[in-house]
Amino acid sequence: AGFMHQCDALAFRVFPLSELRRNLLGSTTPTEIWKGQSAFQQAPAGALFSDISGGYISPYSLGDDDEDDDIDNNALLSVSPDTRLVLGLNKYSHDASLCAADAKTGEVLFYLSKERLSRSKHDGGSTDTLVQTCLDCLNLSPDNIQRVVINNHHYRTLPLDSREKRDIAWEASLGINNHDGGLDSDLNLLSEVVDKHEMSHHLAHAYSAAAQAPFANGLILVMDGMGETYRAMADALFRKDTTYTCDLQLEQSPDFKQLPSDIKTIASTSRYDWREAESAYIFTKSDDKHISVRPVFKRWIEECCCNNNSIWRLPEF
Repeated sequence: AGFMHQCDALAFRVFPLSELRRNLLGSTTPTEIWKGQSAFQQAPAGALFSDISGGYISPYSLGDDDEDDDIDNNALLSVSPDTRLVLGLNKYSHDASLCAADAKTGEVLFYLSKERLSRSKHDGGSTDTLVQTCLDCLNLSPDNIQRVVINNHHYRTLPLDSREKRDIAWEASLGINNHDGGLDSDLNLLSEVVDKHEMSHHLAHAYSAAAQAPFANGLILVMDGMGETYRAMADALFRKDTTYTCDLQLEQSPDFKQLPSDIKTIASTSRYDWREAESAYIFTKSDDKHISVRPVFKRWIEECCCNNNSIWRLPEF
């Protein structure tokens, strides 16, 4: 399920040189370039909304005091009650968002950015209102959720959500990751869902762009300047964490390049960690909807701290 928060990835159609010449010199259509714009930001502004005081209103509310009959009026997006869902979530960072796909067919059934509910641009934090809205609109319950795929570009998210509920409640009481009060909500944590998985940030961008690209193979560029840390990836690889997928686990292109080239050595001795800055991947999609993604380039940027304010410093090579 695609679930990324911004238009930070581009997917390009890769043409043979002869075809490029025809496109550039002939009368045929020029090289296809598809921009992986997040579908979440394309949802109709009036489809989901909050009231003037900022409180959540179901898009199918009848406006009376009886909430029991509201969901019965959901005829627009309602699906079969036995539908199983895969939820893709971007949470705790800016642009919190959700995408729900049919676990059997892969069809996208619902997508939404949190800002559409809160009316606060690039709103982040927890995703409980997104999950609730999704289930309301599809006329389903949490029992229909089969799998959850999560991402966050600041830190690993799955370990955070897997802590003891009392620890999360304590953190919520301090207002940490809880500006809207949903951190310890059951619909934010989704503790009852056994099958959960997390992806590294740029790889999640890549899969999201590849899934929506209108062609079967191409090149993906991810350019957001701040992705996953190298140590988070290396730690998961060392611990054989099967709930996390990152670039270090993937088959690399024979021509793979990264800067700095000795990132493994540098990251193990540097004071600060290193983050993804830009990444490039090649992808291929098969008829059975399988997507293969391989890294071809990555540039890392070192984290540093100055006067207690986090800044980014370009490394010197």
